[in-house]
Amino acid sequence: MSQKYDSEYKEYACRLVIEEHRTSTDVADELGLSRSTLSRWVKAYKNNTGWASKYAELQQSQPEGQEKVYMTPKDLKEENEELKRMNENYKEELAILKKAMHIFAQNPE
Repeated sequence: MSQKYDSEYKEYACRLVIEEHRTSTDVADELGLSRSTLSRWVKAYKNNTGWASKYAELQQSQPEGQEKVYMTPKDLKEENEELKRMNENYKEELAILKKAMHIFAQNPE
């Protein structure tokens, strides 16, 4: 009996091969798929016209706060970098607020 996979999972597997430049064999072994199945998915994924623009549209249409179901290492790296930038901004804001609180506590007017 064959197993059914949703389109998001198929896209995730294909992106691992295409975007991360990994071999179909490695990804198939990691995900428990047959190499031929994954190769067929990748071929179909590449043959779909406008797959790059479709991916960009999916990223933009994703509701804020909703996490992706499947994230490639590249996605995780980008998200990590964004979170680091946000953390630095929050640290700066906190330092400013602490200084302001200190100033107002010393000069009650």
